[in-house]
Amino acid sequence: MLKNRQRQPAESLTELAQDIKRLALKAYPDAPYEMVETLAKEYFVDSLGDTETRWRVYQSRPVNLSDAVTVAVELEAFHLAEVKKGNLKRPTARAVIQTEKQEDKVERQMQLLGENLAKTMEHYMSKIHEELASGNYRKQTFASGQDRNMPWRDRDRPPIKCWGCGKFGHIKRNCREPYQKTPQESHIRETKRNRT
Repeated sequence: MLKNRQRQPAESLTELAQDIKRLALKAYPDAPYEMVETLAKEYFVDSLGDTETRWRVYQSRPVNLSDAVTVAVELEAFHLAEVKKGNLKRPTARAVIQTEKQEDKVERQMQLLGENLAKTMEHYMSKIHEELASGNYRKQTFASGQDRNMPWRDRDRPPIKCWGCGKFGHIKRNCREPYQKTPQESHIRETKRNRT
């Protein structure tokens, strides 16, 4: 009940403060008086309906409930005097119309951007479809899976040649042909075995 207490339309600020203090004393009967006073002050500031008044009372850093009530009453009196003088300006119809015009302008710009984006996308999609239909697209092929994973390699180098079968496109360890020793290799291995 205390947290939800708001100022009633015909209620004065002093009546609101007294009721909040009464509710705080009921809610915290065993609490020290200073604590109840501080809580009542906080609940009073929170119960003020006008955001600007609430902010100004909060900025004044009242010590207790009576300080908060004094500041709130002064602000309310000032506000009422300004309204009677006609110094408080309310938003005019012209300002509202200008805001609506600006919103309409932004909305039109967003719509144009969306249309331009859609046209650009259609243009590129039609180009892609034309290339696919004509068969003029470049399909990237790689000599081996290693090239795909190593983009830093120079792709303009001569193709890889197998030392085992002599064919291009793979290396000896990946060769599917059965390995056949050349006469030179057989001679080199035999001489190495004889030395040991």
